[in-house]
Amino acid sequence: MNRDDVVIVAAARTPQGRLKGQLAGMTAVQLGSAAIAGALEKAGIPADAVDAVLVGQVLAAGAGQNPARQAAVGAGIPWTVHAGSVNKVCLSGLTAVIDAARMLRVGDATVVVAAGMESMTRAPHLLAGSRDGWSYGSIEVLDHMAYDGLTDAYDRESMGASTERANARFEVLGRKRLQLQSVTAKDLSAGDQVVLLHDDERAAFSEKLLHLLDQGKFLKGSSTRSSWLSIIRLVRAQSSISATGIKRKLDDTGVCVHVTTVNSWLPSSAEDDCGIPDTLPVFLAFASALGIALPQDTLKQWFADIHRLRVDHRKIGRQLARAIRGAYLSRLDPVTVARMEREWGLQAKMLLEAARVAVVDDVIPFTQ
Repeated sequence: MNRDDVVIVAAARTPQGRLKGQLAGMTAVQLGSAAIAGALEKAGIPADAVDAVLVGQVLAAGAGQNPARQAAVGAGIPWTVHAGSVNKVCLSGLTAVIDAARMLRVGDATVVVAAGMESMTRAPHLLAGSRDGWSYGSIEVLDHMAYDGLTDAYDRESMGASTERANARFEVLGRKRLQLQSVTAKDLSAGDQVVLLHDDERAAFSEKLLHLLDQGKFLKGSSTRSSWLSIIRLVRAQSSISATGIKRKLDDTGVCVHVTTVNSWLPSSAEDDCGIPDTLPVFLAFASALGIALPQDTLKQWFADIHRLRVDHRKIGRQLARAIRGAYLSRLDPVTVARMEREWGLQAKMLLEAARVAVVDDVIPFTQ
């Protein structure tokens, strides 16, 4: 299996209950065990094939030692399997998935269960200071759910109130007042104020940026990719070979990959892109399994061009993420914009028009 062959083979969840609702009688561990067992059953993976279990959980007080271990054992996973909990508040479950993928990529595991579990109803109340005792006066009982799960540890403000307070700085409050206008690198100077808008608009900007680059700086790679996708579609239209059929042919050549991975290499009718094998030998074996009769030298050059394009796309994605984060952190200055223009080969005006930069007077100041 290739290093990057990280796939989700199945997923399961319990019904979502309300506070003190129909699932109130079940602990978070019981709910987690049920979900893990359901996912293993859907995937057809035996419990003893699991190498590690990572479980996101915020409200762990009163759940007993290592709730992740309890949930794993409750799902039939052996005691000898690594199990650990992750607490990153609302991102706990997603962080478990990210950490699981990281374990797979570095070769620490082959099968990892990534899960999340909570029971707000079962979250206990806490009597802080009880070991010291009290000599006089009233005492406060803390709600574990509110204190450890829903309240900012620094300003002691609820998450909901904190979100509303931060909206003005980051994107929401006053949006109707913003006068959108295009700016170029030469128009920007210290003291100007800009903000990049909502996630969906940033995603649209990213797509537009890559499209512009594919028509210019990355034209060779994008043209090769288009030719590759066209040939795959033509061959499949003529032979009707399935992903399973391709996998069998790959197995016969000693290339062992999951059928899900093979599917990721096949373009759908609606998409203009898809993945490619990570290594040249697997790429050549995949082309042979498809029945693509092109010279080896041509296929080798195509692999190099497409692989370079994907590396460039990832690099641009990282740079774009830093630029967007820089705007939020007051660091997207004229020098940065000029560098983006120079490195990406685009006019700053086109770049910033695509990004929908808003010039305002109360959001994020540039710094020189």
